[in-house]
Amino acid sequence: MKKSPPPAAPDWLISEMALLSAIDPAVNPQVREPIQWLPKVSHADSLYTALMSQTEARPETVILAPWLQHGGADLGTLHHLRFCCAMGRKCLLILTRHKASTWLDLVPAGVEIIEMGAMAARLGVDDEDAMLVLARFLMQSSAVTIHNINSELGWRVIARFGRQLQVMGKKMFCSLFADEVDMLGNPFFYASDDFFLPAAPYLSGVFTDSESFRHKLQFRNGLPQSRLKTIYFPVDHPISETYQGNSEAKRVLWASRITATKLPDVLLKIAGLMPHMTFDVYGEFDHTVSDDFRHQLEKAPNVILNGLYKKYCEIASERPYAAFLYTSNQDGMPNVVLEALACGLPVIAPDVGGIPEVLGHAAIDGPLVGDCYDATEYAAKIAEVTGKPETGRRWWNDGIQKLNRNHTADAFSRSLLYCKNYL
Repeated sequence: MKKSPPPAAPDWLISEMALLSAIDPAVNPQVREPIQWLPKVSHADSLYTALMSQTEARPETVILAPWLQHGGADLGTLHHLRFCCAMGRKCLLILTRHKASTWLDLVPAGVEIIEMGAMAARLGVDDEDAMLVLARFLMQSSAVTIHNINSELGWRVIARFGRQLQVMGKKMFCSLFADEVDMLGNPFFYASDDFFLPAAPYLSGVFTDSESFRHKLQFRNGLPQSRLKTIYFPVDHPISETYQGNSEAKRVLWASRITATKLPDVLLKIAGLMPHMTFDVYGEFDHTVSDDFRHQLEKAPNVILNGLYKKYCEIASERPYAAFLYTSNQDGMPNVVLEALACGLPVIAPDVGGIPEVLGHAAIDGPLVGDCYDATEYAAKIAEVTGKPETGRRWWNDGIQKLNRNHTADAFSRSLLYCKNYL
């Protein structure tokens, strides 16, 4: 039997639906075709498929990092990978930013590497979708330990999906090294309210590389002491048993990233106060240093810009130096200070961050400068080293004792072995 067409709606009903459509457009009787919205084009599924296809082993530990380049946090990433591999753990390193990683050759053998940032950029996946893909990947991963070292994507995943990851038995850790502060002195970046605080409830442990920053985090954020731990990084090459400072040398070594926080303007003032000394400067400029100031450094007659370096021990042994000079207005535990001591050089540095934990606090007869902006105080310390050979040797001896106690591979391993749930 042929079905009759559905009866037409009565006029009163059509009239009432037209009135109600002012509240809910979906009931408008005049709209015959559904509204077609332009769908969001996403290749998140392709990114997820690519991630899964690149993972062969069943990792036990996942370390999240933005990239692997020349830097202190990057060196810390390598230290943690080496430790986990030495403990027999299967490790996966996920790099979340689309930026060239120049240290991939230093990753321990057996560690799987996924350059997720590059994959997302190639597929046109935005940050929001990449975050969702990473969250799903971590939830489905066999890894129990997730360690975030400066990955913004990692922070966002933990903040948004930390509870779900916890319920699934994942143990989440992070590493924080120092504050970045704005012009008003307020912290921003990863240790700030934007990243750290939303993720903090889900973290099993928070690692710092200095006691000073651990105390600051505890005081500022009210975290229980049991979840905060100082993990001193080891020096990445053998520690010299002999003093290498040469008080007769008219050269001072400076090496770091050349950024506004490393006070290159103070370095230039120091060089101006000591025209008889040559300052060998190693490092790469970043965007916080203007081209005009860079030209000023280049024109300084006793400042030699040598560019980027790969290994500190190589530049420290190229020629004799009276001392290593370090300038900065904020820091955790700068690795370059540890490397200078390990190479046998006395260090002159500011009393900021974790530096006093290896060099002692600022004093008239010590190597630390009380006011990090005072070029005359730095110059006086350099003059003391060049004028009194025993002074530089004493400063180095004091520092090397702390280096041998706290900054060896064995000390690093012991610290992590005592961290609950990290292995």
